[in-house]
Amino acid sequence: MDLVCCLADNPRLQAAEATVQTEEARLRGAGMPLYNPDLEFKYERSEIDKATLEYAQTLDWHDKRSAREQVATATLEAARAERDTFRARLASELLGGLVSSTLLTLFVLPARYGIFSQARLNDYRL
Repeated sequence: MDLVCCLADNPRLQAAEATVQTEEARLRGAGMPLYNPDLEFKYERSEIDKATLEYAQTLDWHDKRSAREQVATATLEAARAERDTFRARLASELLGGLVSSTLLTLFVLPARYGIFSQARLNDYRL
């Protein structure tokens, strides 16, 4: 199994990637204007019939959209940094384990069973 597959199959890394995608969607949403009109119809039947039609629309305050975008951008960058840090740490752990396993296979086990002499092992020391 190669390193790329190990990283891609890691559930915590997949969760971190999903968090980044969520924050990217929030950033796109934060940059959009608020167009959410409400239309309401009320009808009351009593001694006097009464009908009411109401319309309401939320308006963006001056530069509030920019503030939402800035917050969303900072949150997205934090999520990306967390994902990248976790990916680097995981890759480091996997590579460290691979190196340890390789050294064990190439040098320690053969020396233990007399395949290499101690003098031969000294030639490979760093």
